[in-house]
Amino acid sequence: MIVSDGIMATAAHAPDRPAIRRGDETLTYAQLAAEITRWQAAVGAARRVAITMHNAPGTVATFLGVVRAGAVAMALDPGWPADMRKRVLDRHTPNLVIDGDRPSAPGANTPPTPDSPFFIGFTSGTTGVPNGFIRTHASWRATFDAARAEFGPTASGRVLAPGPVSHSLTLYTAIETLEAGGTAILQAHFDAAICAALIADGEVDCIVGVPSMFDLLVSATPAPVSRPIAIISAGAKLTPGLRGRLPTRYPAARLFEYYGASELSFVSVATPSDGAPPESVGRAFHGVDLIVRRDDGSVAAAGEIGTVWVRSAMLSNGYIDTDAVGGFRTDPSDPAWATVGDRGHLDARGFLFLAGREGDMLISGGHNIYPAEIEHVLASVPGVTGAAVLGIADPRWGHRLCAVVEGDVGRAVLEAGCLAALPRTKLPREWRRIASLPRTASGKVARAQVMDMLPTLETLT
Repeated sequence: MIVSDGIMATAAHAPDRPAIRRGDETLTYAQLAAEITRWQAAVGAARRVAITMHNAPGTVATFLGVVRAGAVAMALDPGWPADMRKRVLDRHTPNLVIDGDRPSAPGANTPPTPDSPFFIGFTSGTTGVPNGFIRTHASWRATFDAARAEFGPTASGRVLAPGPVSHSLTLYTAIETLEAGGTAILQAHFDAAICAALIADGEVDCIVGVPSMFDLLVSATPAPVSRPIAIISAGAKLTPGLRGRLPTRYPAARLFEYYGASELSFVSVATPSDGAPPESVGRAFHGVDLIVRRDDGSVAAAGEIGTVWVRSAMLSNGYIDTDAVGGFRTDPSDPAWATVGDRGHLDARGFLFLAGREGDMLISGGHNIYPAEIEHVLASVPGVTGAAVLGIADPRWGHRLCAVVEGDVGRAVLEAGCLAALPRTKLPREWRRIASLPRTASGKVARAQVMDMLPTLETLT
């Protein structure tokens, strides 16, 4: 089977079922299938098609028509600056570029197979040009199966995916829902108040997003919602404060939190029945083999920090460009294993704890320090809603640790929280307060922006 086969099957036996909703706009499965077929014919013999991924039902239909035609769909973010868009297009040279209008390309489609590549997504690149990674039909279908094993039949219900469809989390969620015969609910732009109203009115069975969205959702929910709902969080670690606040507004929710990467798909998960330590990112996802290796390639002991390696049927085929500067790589001696360079450790029960990413490590006073470890501790301090730990070049220390904290918490309390869980060598020497940490579309802190803002931030003394 290929991606879209499940959608066409649902259109055949339940044509009037709602497939995609956005506001007052709804496409039934029959209408979606017809749009897919029209786009499939329009693509012709094109082998690589760039699509500007606007948050609209029609864009999802375009994407599915392109991949059903046997072409590879390049997902372009409409928010990219013009120069970045041009550089991506110049680098990857698509045969067609679609931004709403349906083309009429010559030639006949080449039917895809499960092993055919179908999707080029993009992750942030250190050179300023996003890295393109490529996925096959089979890898996404394996991901559908794994998600069903962990999350149950959530995808067959009404699933709210309020993020940008140019981001692989939202795009994947929408298509997984459609493949399962559910209803994918999109938003033109994320609006926490509308999300809260949809849930309270009983129009949503599951919501998938990143922690920054759920933080806003809780604030926008005026009263507790007692109806059951599944909440699936990804992209970044839930802070202890947010994890504690979610049940105050959604007491009947089943909370799932998973760690993954665009290049790896699912890696680990914490489900309601696991008993995962709150600081961990859970145990290995269904269908995933997970190990932590020392720098010499040997397997690390429980509690020992090393590089996280993954083996599963869900892995991407890596970056399109052989010269791409990114964390993804495979093991030369066994290419079935891959990593994006994340560092962490497994405990004795097999729960994974992340410490940061290769290249994020700072050396301060001769000690190797991963900022994420300190950030996790700070996030557990009452009143802290977010934290970023940066390294400022220092002739004496190598790097001088500076903590930038969201929340009205004093320095003495922050230092006490750190010293209760960390050695003094990992205690930040400078402290700043920020009203709101800038974040990427995936919910991660935009560290470069925070560093640029440092001179303007309030110093905590």
